Amino acid sequence: RRLLETCCLMVYPSTARMHVIAYVFGLSYYMVAPLSLLNTLSGLPLTRVGAHENTGFLGLSQGDVSLEGGLGSFLASLLPRAAAAPAAFASAWAQGSAWQVASGVGLTMIGFTLQFYSHWVLAALAARGISRLQRSKRGGLDGDSEGSKGHNEDASMYSIPRGGAFEWISCPHYAGEIIIYAGLLLLTWPHSPNVFLMLGWVVTNLVLAAGATQQWYHAAFPHSFPKSRRALVPFVF
Repeated sequence: RRLLETCCLMVYPSTARMHVIAYVFGLSYYMVAPLSLLNTLSGLPLTRVGAHENTGFLGLSQGDVSLEGGLGSFLASLLPRAAAAPAAFASAWAQGSAWQVASGVGLTMIGFTLQFYSHWVLAALAARGISRLQRSKRGGLDGDSEGSKGHNEDASMYSIPRGGAFEWISCPHYAGEIIIYAGLLLLTWPHSPNVFLMLGWVVTNLVLAAGATQQWYHAAFPHSFPKSRRALVPFVF
């Protein structure tokens, strides 16, 4: 999903760059994070779909969660079990964990929707900003109509996001990411210490990023930025 959004939705100026450390760290995180869930597979609420009580998600037992034969072998072993996913959900629903499954999936979908909409708004603003900057360089515009002149050389391409959750917070896309991880935690609770740590890391990282973003908005738009808009949590932070 993130790859598709980056390639097909998001818009970046030609001068945009990512620091190599952030790039390597991001790739490493998304490679390692799924592997950290392997030891929680047999404890998910989507369990007991087989004849044995210790049968776990997609028919996996604790002994099945192993990479001894290599990652490719492990992934191949999941293919025949994938067809058991609907039965796993149905079994979990019938055995009393329906609220956990429904709440976890629902929370995750709320986070997905909030994040995608926020990225769509930001992409549309970026496209208009790049076009405005290009016209400005050709003499069609003189400076930025909303941002503070001189804040940086590309100030004319930025504008304040409006609509949806942007009316309350500056970083709803960060809030959506946190909600996604909260939904995953709910789905895997109480067998998910790794997911709890992942959520803690995501919250810490995005709180800092949201604070920095909020400071940038105040510096770039000292007069027009909504004073009641918070960084990440409406009315709080």
